[in-house]
Amino acid sequence: MTPCDLFVCLVGVILSIAEKEAGDVTAKVIHRLGVRSSYIQTAAMGSIALCLTLWMRAAGLDQDERGNAERRAIFVGLWGPTLWTISQSVAELE
Repeated sequence: MTPCDLFVCLVGVILSIAEKEAGDVTAKVIHRLGVRSSYIQTAAMGSIALCLTLWMRAAGLDQDERGNAERRAIFVGLWGPTLWTISQSVAELE
């Protein structure tokens, strides 16, 4: 192993620990605010439904506007997995 490989491994370990700590803090704050995991899961499913709605609506637009509408649908579609992961973290605290 080269020193560069060791450095990359060390940075990876540090980032994974920092990410875990940050996720725990976020889940604890959300839990203290009284938000239940089922509320967040409902929001995740709603964002997926909104994503599908935006995507289907984009199909009816002309070519110039379609790209923007599809990017918006993809952006909203990314909320679902993020919210679902946060809800799992909050569920562990419940």
